Amino acid sequence: MKRLLCKTIFYGVLMSVVATACTNDNLQTSPEGGKVAVRVSGGVQTRATNNIWDVNDAIGITMVSPQSVSVIEPYRNYSYSTSGDGNFSPTDASKIIYFPSDGTTVSFKAYYPYKRDLSTDMLIPVNTKDQTSLADIDLMTADHVSGNSIDEPNVKLNFYHRLAKVSIDLATDETGLINLEGCKLTMKGLKTSGAYDLMKDGLSVDANSGADVNIPLRNNQGEAILLPRAAAEGVTFLVTTANGGTYTAILDKDLELKAGYKHTFHIRLKSTPVLVSATITPWIEGPERQTDVIRVVTGLNDSRDFQPNDVLNLYLKDKDDTNFNYLTTFTYGTDNKWITNKQVYWESIKADPAAFRGATTIAKALNGTQMADILVSKDVSVSQYTGVNLEMTHAGSKVTIQLKSSDGTFTTGELKNASIILPGYLNTASVNANGTFVIGNSTIDIVPESNVAIFPPQTIGYGKNLATITINGRTYDLKVTEANGFEYVPGVAYTLTADLKKASVLMSALVTPWTEETHEFQDVRIGLANLGSNGGDLKNGDQLYLYTGDNASRIDLNGYFAYNGSGWNYSNPSTPLYWEDIANSGYIYASITRPALSNASGNNQSQDYITAIPVANAGGVTNTAINLTMTHQVAKVNVILWSNTYSEAKLTAAKVTLPNYDMGGSMNKGLYSRGTLKGTITLDNPVKVIPTQSGAVTTYNTASYLQEQTVAKQTPLVIVEIDGRSYTVKHTDDVAYTSGKITNLKIQIEKSDLKVSVDVANWVDQLPIIFDNAMFFTVANPTASGFVHNDQIKFYELGLSNTVTNNTNTYTYSVSGSTASLTNPKAAWYRDDFQTGDAISGVFPVLSQTNVAAGASTFNWTCSNGSGGSSTNGHNQDVIIAAPNGNYGTIQTGSANVAFQFKHVLSKVSVNLIVGTGFTASEIAGSVVELNNFKLSGTVNVATGSASPTGAVTSSFQPTILSAPNAVTGKTVVSSYEAFIMPQTITAASASKTTIVTVTLNGVKFYGQLSADKLFAAGEHNVLNITLNKVGLALSTELVDWTYGGSYDMDLH
Repeated sequence: MKRLLCKTIFYGVLMSVVATACTNDNLQTSPEGGKVAVRVSGGVQTRATNNIWDVNDAIGITMVSPQSVSVIEPYRNYSYSTSGDGNFSPTDASKIIYFPSDGTTVSFKAYYPYKRDLSTDMLIPVNTKDQTSLADIDLMTADHVSGNSIDEPNVKLNFYHRLAKVSIDLATDETGLINLEGCKLTMKGLKTSGAYDLMKDGLSVDANSGADVNIPLRNNQGEAILLPRAAAEGVTFLVTTANGGTYTAILDKDLELKAGYKHTFHIRLKSTPVLVSATITPWIEGPERQTDVIRVVTGLNDSRDFQPNDVLNLYLKDKDDTNFNYLTTFTYGTDNKWITNKQVYWESIKADPAAFRGATTIAKALNGTQMADILVSKDVSVSQYTGVNLEMTHAGSKVTIQLKSSDGTFTTGELKNASIILPGYLNTASVNANGTFVIGNSTIDIVPESNVAIFPPQTIGYGKNLATITINGRTYDLKVTEANGFEYVPGVAYTLTADLKKASVLMSALVTPWTEETHEFQDVRIGLANLGSNGGDLKNGDQLYLYTGDNASRIDLNGYFAYNGSGWNYSNPSTPLYWEDIANSGYIYASITRPALSNASGNNQSQDYITAIPVANAGGVTNTAINLTMTHQVAKVNVILWSNTYSEAKLTAAKVTLPNYDMGGSMNKGLYSRGTLKGTITLDNPVKVIPTQSGAVTTYNTASYLQEQTVAKQTPLVIVEIDGRSYTVKHTDDVAYTSGKITNLKIQIEKSDLKVSVDVANWVDQLPIIFDNAMFFTVANPTASGFVHNDQIKFYELGLSNTVTNNTNTYTYSVSGSTASLTNPKAAWYRDDFQTGDAISGVFPVLSQTNVAAGASTFNWTCSNGSGGSSTNGHNQDVIIAAPNGNYGTIQTGSANVAFQFKHVLSKVSVNLIVGTGFTASEIAGSVVELNNFKLSGTVNVATGSASPTGAVTSSFQPTILSAPNAVTGKTVVSSYEAFIMPQTITAASASKTTIVTVTLNGVKFYGQLSADKLFAAGEHNVLNITLNKVGLALSTELVDWTYGGSYDMDLH
């Protein structure tokens, strides 16, 4: 009889509560009286941190009477905790909840997270001001169906979020202007405290708890849990950047912050007002529905109850099966029960437990481009003679596209008539014979039905179109901005909100600054000077006009843009310029015309015409901003006068003209045309300019724009009329006036003489460089020369036989920023003292030992051996020679500039002691390092820049230890040593290897020896990395710093 009672007709699922099989055997009865303990399991939605219970998560649980909803003492606010599996047991073994022994049914109130000091009125305090730990404020309470008793001890609690969650991500299209790193985010206008009445299941908010809520950000994203809030005005987002900039976005007054929902806000920072779009994604699972036979849950956002005649296929993986196989089909009846014509008995199933899965098509495809709404279950393991509970979830993904135009540039009718496609989406899927959901390979442009579409899960790649919207013949793309693509997850319903706005034409323009080039002209009476450039930036009040078309034909775009010092204002703000109103073909042209520096009649001065490089007109599809690079189409000349003999009144009354110049250029709809006229350009009277630097002369300046041209040599450049005299300036070379460049004509006028220098500077606006008749020295590659500020260098003029003459001089090396120069203010050399081709040699350091007598070309030099505590690597022991070589150190035709290339003529040796096997750093620190068998003496030739060793080798000397050891990658360097030696080759005889380094440690000597010849060349830095091991000495060499000299292997003993 017992066997017959166990026999169960298998319809798919045994009753409703999944958790009935989850028990704690040690809590079934109490030690006293045989009472039955409550067995608790809890289902949880997505929590603040994850969607499962964590180990030691604790809930507060209270037993109440279902009729009076009053507490059944003493079971008030007992703590139950879980090991993470969803089953809960008493946290304190002395506080176990037992059912009434008379079988009375009871109910339960439960909440999370547990609060030990909960008041007796069961009010749970809530405070959302501190967002540092979301789990601590993620209040959840449980819904429980009453009816549990000593006969039904398993209590299933389903927990739900009672607060609202927000997710915010920050972005900007203007990374050059707005730096998101270090941003702070605050929500203002919120209430932050209240209490949740556990007995009445209601949340009350403290009306006086308004406070700012600071939301932590990570990678420009943040999350917060807030008190629910009805739709109303008054909530704002405040973003503060690291440099103090503030950006405010206002929450839509129609948006409600709902309990149990996650609200996602995408905030994009712009230099114009902040725009906000928001999507609301439900944070809750769909409703549950229970039946006598099969329990089916449709998860995700939108829930769908089963209807009569819905069918569900059931699949079984029995004992010895390698996969699932179709078992039977159930039909949903009008009595809310699942029935099947093919009865299945547990006796026919071998496995215990057995694995089941289910699948059904809940609804047909909305149209021919979409897939059907398929539900599949997770695989469940069911013990013999128990019910099968299937939890069904949507296998596909769902998207709803909402269109709006917050600025009203598109009408409701236009939005209603818009067409939408999801381009190139996967659109087919099915359930195979094993009950597995399989996605097909076909793709299509999916057409949403009433803006809704269902399709297989898939990822749309970065930069691809999520959706394409067509309005009035123009297309608008919703692009994927996530680096890893946009993933459609199974069972998730997405809402894509597109805020469509007509695209205003935005402007950015860069006017290329005036560039300057410098030319020097000597021994002329009148000439050009270095130009004094302006900054080249846009000027307040500039008016920029736009045109569209091509080089043959262009049309004006209405209005113009005016620069206000920081941005552009459109001239007709009541009728904005939209891309949709501009033909999307050809190119965009732009121009700015600034007035001539003098508009007096007959002066013939050109205006400053500035044009943009034409930009391809894509109709704003790829970028609604027009980024223009603009350049000056004319040149500029500055005439700079000064005098020691003419008074200020005479100079400011001088008349300055440019005779027989090209002129007459004009602008035509964004294109500049050269003029073909010839005439005299008259400049305004010069204006006094007081110098800002001490010692500089006062000048009298005037200027003009002019079209690009070249004035031939020996042709008048400028005529200056002063005090009844006329000075005509000519030049021995052609002078080119180039568009976008400034030419400075610097003219010194004296009553008895006229002196002129000409400078044409680069685009960067800078003060002209003025050369006097003294010789000017420059140093090639000053940062690598080895000199320091205030070093002295002695220069020798060399005769025809490459020996030193009596003509010598000493200059001081000076460094200012990244610029180095050589100066001698007391006894400077002059160009007139030399002939073209004369050779000069430079020597550092300036010591008695380095002096070269007239008629000689060498001096004797001995490198320091460290005796008497002297340094072997001192700065003044590094001999550096600049010998004549090509153009270096040689007087050039027509130039007073002489460049020198200094080179190290000695060789440098460094030793690094490295900790090896068996030694500690402290043990090696006491080592004594000696260099062996190097020649330290020789001669240095200043004409050839070379050094030659002489005399015998020094058997041993100690190199100077450095104040801080060198760094060797992956090694521990205890100490480093350095010394200069004469360049030389050390030979190694086959019978007797040559020792070059000795390390003495605790009385034991370690020798580094050469097994082959080794060149220590001039200018090379030879590094010996020595690793001391208790089993021996390892030595490797490398060459760094100066010229790389290769590496060398040594035998170590």
